[in-house]
Amino acid sequence: MELKEEISKKIHDAIDEFRAEYGEAVNEHPKLGAMIPFIGKMFVAGIVFRGIILLSPNTYFLQQHLAEIISYIMNLLGGSYQLQNALIIGPESNYLITRDCLGWKSIAAFIGLIFASTSNLRKHLNVVLIGSTVLIILNIVRVITTIWLSELGFISFDIIHTFLWRWGMTVVVFLLWFFLLRRYSSELL
Repeated sequence: MELKEEISKKIHDAIDEFRAEYGEAVNEHPKLGAMIPFIGKMFVAGIVFRGIILLSPNTYFLQQHLAEIISYIMNLLGGSYQLQNALIIGPESNYLITRDCLGWKSIAAFIGLIFASTSNLRKHLNVVLIGSTVLIILNIVRVITTIWLSELGFISFDIIHTFLWRWGMTVVVFLLWFFLLRRYSSELL
């Protein structure tokens, strides 16, 4: 029983020491105090994100639905695209709509940023809904332009996908987070 009490005392002493040092650091650098909860919440959001990846949920029905939307719009724009499950068959190449084509990582990152930036996520559901809707629409545009530019053959699929859209969507997520929170939120953290 003494060993358990000794370990417990050491843990409590370490926590008390951390609190004292944290308090001093926050007093000296108030912005640091605001960043600690943000970083902690982003860490939690990252754990949830990794959990989703590890669970690897079946999204095939969403992939098929996105493929239907994409091929329909591409055909409306004058293309000649066939659909076979989640595979879009184009004049020059075939395009498989995968889980990553759904744009779920952008939406998860956006929601994680809102969660980390606000004291109450429920109060900011309007920001989450607006941002997620914008990201879904932009994701459809992303897939369409990637296929279209790839079919034209000016730029390779990998360059379009990696540089134009992967990095482009990252910038869009941060801009949406910044502007929507400024527009619709009076209380942050």
